[in-house]
Parts: sequence; C-alpha cells; structure tokens
Amino acid sequence: MIFFGGLQFSDPTPIMIYGGAPLPALYVLSVFDVRGNPQPYRAVYIGQTGNAAAKVDVNHVAVVRWTEEGEALGMLNVSVLYLPYVRERERAILANRLVGQYEPELNRKFSVGHRIAD
Repeated sequence: MIFFGGLQFSDPTPIMIYGGAPLPALYVLSVFDVRGNPQPYRAVYIGQTGNAAAKVDVNHVAVVRWTEEGEALGMLNVSVLYLPYVRERERAILANRLVGQYEPELNRKFSVGHRIAD
C-alpha cells in the first residue's frame, strides 16, 4: 500500500498490466522517483472515476499525453483507492485536494481539474 494525502491506495502497479475493478475510485498515475513523495514514487496525474476498470488503462488521456512527450509507457504505475459508496462530487473534492497537495505535472500542464457537480 501507499499513502497519498493520508489516504491508503493500492501498491503502485505498472499501467500496462493493471486490471482494475468496475468500481468508483480515486487513482494516481506515478513514476518511480527516489526523491518522490511518498517515497519512492512521484505522482504525475491524479484523477477520479465511476469505473476504474473502464477508465484507468493505457488509453487514458494522461497516459497518451505522457507517451506523446517521449516518456516511456513502462515507467507509469497506477495506485487505486476504491470508493464504492462515495458520490462523484465527494470523489472530485478529494481528487482536487490531492492535486493541490502534490501538483502532478500532467494535471498542471493540461489544466486538468475535476468538475464538482452541484
């Protein structure tokens, strides 16, 4: 397990072999980095979804942008916190809080935030 913002996520798993459950979740795309926080991983994208199995894979927009910039797909890992009973609004609030705390480069570079529904 790995903690981001005091929340317990699954161990980082290479994105190329990740097989998530069809459940609502927060997720963190990360790369190995001995200077990272939490050690030794650095968050490069933080998001939320209503279905981790369908959303978090090699076709995810952040993954595509990562590889378009010349970065290796094999470097990316995913950590997931399943939240089956948490509404989209609350997941978006949590994701935005984590984005503010870790300032992941892909969220920042592409101004990706999470819309908080009314």
